[in-house]
Amino acid sequence: MIKDLTSSQTYQPQVGDNFKNHDEFVNKIKSYARNLSFVIRLGKVEYVNTTKNKEQENITKQLRKRTLLCSRAGYSEPKESILNNENSNIKERNQKSQRCNCSFYIRASLDSSNGLWYIINMNLTHNHQMVDEYHQFFMSNERSIPDDVKQRIALLRHAGVDVPTIRAILKESLVIVLHGVYKVLEQFKYDNDEFFYYIDVNNNTQRLERVIWMFPEQHINYSRFNDIVVFNNTYKTNRFQMPFGIFTGVNNYGYSICFADALMIDETLNVKLRQY
Repeated sequence: MIKDLTSSQTYQPQVGDNFKNHDEFVNKIKSYARNLSFVIRLGKVEYVNTTKNKEQENITKQLRKRTLLCSRAGYSEPKESILNNENSNIKERNQKSQRCNCSFYIRASLDSSNGLWYIINMNLTHNHQMVDEYHQFFMSNERSIPDDVKQRIALLRHAGVDVPTIRAILKESLVIVLHGVYKVLEQFKYDNDEFFYYIDVNNNTQRLERVIWMFPEQHINYSRFNDIVVFNNTYKTNRFQMPFGIFTGVNNYGYSICFADALMIDETLNVKLRQY
């Protein structure tokens, strides 16, 4: 994964650091977080005393303080899954929250005498692990679509091009991330720490090339009956157009058993289970 090789890569926030404006403060800390593999969330904000324009009769607000939090700060209120509502036709996944009451924060304040923003207090400690190298690509701040790509999408849609064709046209310039697949695998890992998965992203194109996962019972079977392993990738998914493959073997009763599963962008990719 390519990182921004600017001064922000080595920047370490300190109380008293100053910034030209609010946006520069936020962007600098976001860049700092990106290089340390976590995500920033906008927190509490305070305003200068509001003033009312008598002619236009609207209120003008000016930011005075801003707090930036780790995206895993606080706790989420448990929600009742809409799937349990028999009268609703809407489907929604009731996913477990990633928030773990992380105490990281950085607070800055506007100095009205010179218009600069200063860091006034902070806590840079986290109570969780950072995102590892293989999964940094799936962080929320890495999934934004560049403005030039958005403009191309708008032009293509205006010209009457359908979505599948647009996706094919932008295949080289727009990375298609199977975020739903990643979230499902993360949920399995959250529920059972012995669940294993591997995500392979091409370093040059930043495209997802393969995903391989193995449940604990599959890992046990593989450790016992790995004399014969067959990989079959004849299956395909309609939604993602990625070949789905399975690693199979034979147990001591002569029955076929599944060792692992995989999704790939290309059926010709050489996949060996032992390397994972």
